[in-house]
Amino acid sequence: MAVEVVTSELVPPSEPTPRGALWLSNLDLAARNGYTPTVYFFRRPDDGFCCGDGKPPRGFFSADVMRAALAAALVPFYPFAGRLGVGRDGRAEIDCNAEGALFVVARSAGALDDVFEGFAPSEAMRDMFVPAYESAGPGAPLLLLQVTFFQCGGVALGTAMHHFVIDGRSAFNFIRTWAGIARGDAGAAVVPSLDRTPLRARPQPAVLFDHTHEYGGGRRITAAGGSSKQDYASAILRVSGAQTAALRARAGAVSTFRALVAHVWRCACTARALAPDAESRLYTMVDMRGRLSPRCRRPSSATRWRARRRPPASATCWAARWGSARAGSARRRGTGTGTRGRWWTTWRRRTRRRCRAAGCPARTCG
Repeated sequence: MAVEVVTSELVPPSEPTPRGALWLSNLDLAARNGYTPTVYFFRRPDDGFCCGDGKPPRGFFSADVMRAALAAALVPFYPFAGRLGVGRDGRAEIDCNAEGALFVVARSAGALDDVFEGFAPSEAMRDMFVPAYESAGPGAPLLLLQVTFFQCGGVALGTAMHHFVIDGRSAFNFIRTWAGIARGDAGAAVVPSLDRTPLRARPQPAVLFDHTHEYGGGRRITAAGGSSKQDYASAILRVSGAQTAALRARAGAVSTFRALVAHVWRCACTARALAPDAESRLYTMVDMRGRLSPRCRRPSSATRWRARRRPPASATCWAARWGSARAGSARRRGTGTGTRGRWWTTWRRRTRRRCRAAGCPARTCG
């Protein structure tokens, strides 16, 4: 299957965005210095199959609509329009210069069924649907996008996001924002929190003593063969619901994810013919947003962000009306110092917080 590039351009934000250097935390720099590729496949929505005259329905993945929506999505996600830079201290940072993200439009004479026939992830397939760039170093774009139109009417959307800028959840929020703007659904947009300073180390760490007894006796870990670039093979392992339930029953009180990962890792160690006393380690990425103290600020919806800028015209908002209705039922049940009274006080406080977050000026919102 061949893919032909039709257009390739840089799309800047549609509005002025903050300029300057964006500091990256140690957790950002601990990620791989490169792009994370992802490919989304979409069948033609009118019949669900690859057939017909090859023309997609009107408005289905219009390149012009996607380009305009991308420019709008880069306003809240403006670091994606910047470039990777290096600070005076030699530390990597994001140069927010609004040069734009790479947007490629391509086409293929093949069909989606050809892609999924004997499907297995591979570098060759990634190179067809994900834009390639010479280097992910300083000066390189941080967001690469390619939309490929098939002859059958299906579409492949390939993305390559620099891991220094974004992680899995934030990448999902960006795609959700981009898609929401393209559909005209502004409520689906998410405004990210770009402040990484809570993760900065203290200016003058107070080291009371050396912890040599805790960190001594380590050994250097080197890549096998002296290079981290290795050939790999991909396979899709399908696990049924009955097999998953059997694993959980054997593993005990653990999550489905842990039971399945432990089983796969055990099979991998067996296939490698490791010695019974050999040490092996499996590292799993986790989302630590809810584990930090103080907690990181969660990204807010675009509607709530706009409400803070422009308060609603109505004197009362949905939270005030709903809170008033719940207040009546709570008062009928009792408002003393007992359990019901405390429940009503907690509910009233939550309602007020919702109203303040939405920018409601009503007095009933407190």
